[in-house]
Amino acid sequence: MALLAHELIDQVLHRVRDPQGVVASRAFVLDMLSKAQQLVNAKLAFVLDETPLVTEPLRCFYPIRSLLPQSQTVMFVTVGNKDLLRVPWRGFWAMKRGWPREVAEQMQLWSLVGRDVLVLWPSRRVATTVTVKSAKLTTPLVNEQSVPDLPDDVLPLVVDLAEVLVLLKMRKADMAGEAMTMLHGRIVARE
Repeated sequence: MALLAHELIDQVLHRVRDPQGVVASRAFVLDMLSKAQQLVNAKLAFVLDETPLVTEPLRCFYPIRSLLPQSQTVMFVTVGNKDLLRVPWRGFWAMKRGWPREVAEQMQLWSLVGRDVLVLWPSRRVATTVTVKSAKLTTPLVNEQSVPDLPDDVLPLVVDLAEVLVLLKMRKADMAGEAMTMLHGRIVARE
């Protein structure tokens, strides 16, 4: 049975030694849990989104936020049944000076410029449909009856991160440092 947000709020408030929510309100903790869920999924990609993207002729730069609104972190790009090879952004500059204007029959590489721009190279003369697989932007937790998008076995990471955020709000830096160390250990174990 899936855990509900109110159960996670209770866990966080118990851990930060504020079970009544005097310093950190339940609404604040709910907001931190919602943000923590998004951050954990962005880092570890437990919930994926698969979105078709129709490219434009002779274009290789695509803004992620406007074209792929449910995408947090792009993981894979495929054309048909072929996976494009991911390369570091700086690798394009080592190729040749006019690489953004390169046109070919098939796309071969993809990269990210920061987190906001997807590069598909080389461009094509015709529109092509590519499939972008990415860590999904999880649904915000809107009330205490909300069900998190992440599986129950991942929710301890979400609670750990929310605990750190609440402790920082409470200005308990020493406790936040200890909680962050525990969170880091759990994340390393999952990677």
